[in-house]
Amino acid sequence: MNNNQIVDILKDSGPLLSNELIKKLVTIHGINEATARTRIKRAAASRVISVSPAKFKNNSRLYFLKDQPLKNKVIEIMTPIDSPESHIFNALSVEHGFLFWDEFCKLTACSLHEIPRKKTVEQVVENLSELNVITVVNADDVNNRYVKFSSDYLNSHFSANDLELRRRSLHINRSLLEELINWLERISIVGWNTGKISNHGDLVVFNGYPFDAKGFSYILGLYRTDKKDTLYNPSMEKAGSPVLVDCIVYRATKIFDIAAFIKRIENVNGPINLSKNPNFKTIPIFFVNYIDSDAHELAKRKGIIIIPIKEVFDNNFIKVLEKIMKLHTENITLGSLEEILEIMQISPQEEKEPSVETMRVSEGIFNNLKGIVFNFVIAYIFAELGYTQQKIGTIYKGILEDPEVKEPCECDLTSATRRSDTKIICEVKVRSQNQLIKLGENRDEKDSVKRFFERTHRIIQNPIDKNQLFYIPIFITSSEFEGNAIEYMDRRLGKEMKTIIERLGNIFPRKLYYGKKDLIELSNYLESGQEIRRILNEYF
Repeated sequence: MNNNQIVDILKDSGPLLSNELIKKLVTIHGINEATARTRIKRAAASRVISVSPAKFKNNSRLYFLKDQPLKNKVIEIMTPIDSPESHIFNALSVEHGFLFWDEFCKLTACSLHEIPRKKTVEQVVENLSELNVITVVNADDVNNRYVKFSSDYLNSHFSANDLELRRRSLHINRSLLEELINWLERISIVGWNTGKISNHGDLVVFNGYPFDAKGFSYILGLYRTDKKDTLYNPSMEKAGSPVLVDCIVYRATKIFDIAAFIKRIENVNGPINLSKNPNFKTIPIFFVNYIDSDAHELAKRKGIIIIPIKEVFDNNFIKVLEKIMKLHTENITLGSLEEILEIMQISPQEEKEPSVETMRVSEGIFNNLKGIVFNFVIAYIFAELGYTQQKIGTIYKGILEDPEVKEPCECDLTSATRRSDTKIICEVKVRSQNQLIKLGENRDEKDSVKRFFERTHRIIQNPIDKNQLFYIPIFITSSEFEGNAIEYMDRRLGKEMKTIIERLGNIFPRKLYYGKKDLIELSNYLESGQEIRRILNEYF
């Protein structure tokens, strides 16, 4: 009898959340809430009705009859913006049906590890998977792991090119963020050398929650110290307040982006005892390119610092950024690359009279973006040489020293060859002609030859898989190399490497390093050689 009452309600109105089902039982049958709750549990235990393992707001569960469709109810539940599941649902709905893992983790606004009474990212995955809303693809591959709508729920249409374009957009986002954090350090919002940014698959975490970047502020009133701190003798031993940063420049910032950022900030602040740390203040900063009006309004009401990148960089930068975002290794033209390089040649003063600080930042980021364009020039050369599947900014994880620890690294350019057992990986660096590439003291020296061969190549080339897939490492620069760096790379071109290179049957590579002179000489054998030489000579 009691079970029939519940079944009749679900037939008419189901599926229903537990609080909705309780309310209907109370209203229709005049019982109290405790009795209604007991009857629902008994009906679920006897399998008269079904219950989703997923939990929603206030730990509500979804009750339904067997074979009752859930899709419309799930959409109804997910429409508000105040739950982790709703952030993901709304983001997937507008972002072509997929999110890379880093994007997904931030949008859940949940912890990456167990925190008492707090939902974790894995719990959100379980909830949405149990509802058959999402599928995690390439779960064990840090570079290619992403979340998409399940095919049973919604058949999303996106291609491998869409995935590659998003991956590269995130790569550019990180490159830009590095310059933006440097800018925050220069204007003293963030303490010098305290800024840290996320890498693909390696998120910056504060109190368990992921952000694009973080730093610490030592602005007066925002630090604490146990030492003597006087006007003319300020303490040098200080604990700064956290500066937590998100950045989206490759698309418009939506309300779910801001809502998820706010929830992470609130969750981070939760465990902090402000009575013991009166100067502790979290400084939330969100860099945007474009932002929807409702998202901007929410950010203003909640006190989030929104910084449009046009306030930091000049107009030329915005033009260059938009054009670079549209580039893809599958359809590069020299004309599109030259158009971007021409814009970079225009002096910022021709557009407007920016501040010295703005100009300095723009020159720095232009160098980063010029490096990305140079990657595309090299990818174009690879394509003309008959190589395929060029990818820019690929993240790898592998063993460097400790076999129990997988270290991350980023490879500027990767390319397939005609042989399934051989790939080429490249370090690609833009430098002025008088700035030679150094050998480096050790593998930790940034942008050095040793870092590429002794760290990047070592991480990527798993010795166990060497017989199945061999990676040929090539260092390419727009300038040249110091003498000891050349000697080092010549020594690394051993008998095994020479044999594998000769197996490719191609005029490239013939050695493990190529400077500008080498690239110009190589262009003599290419169909577009004249255009390539002009670009190399005029812009690099």
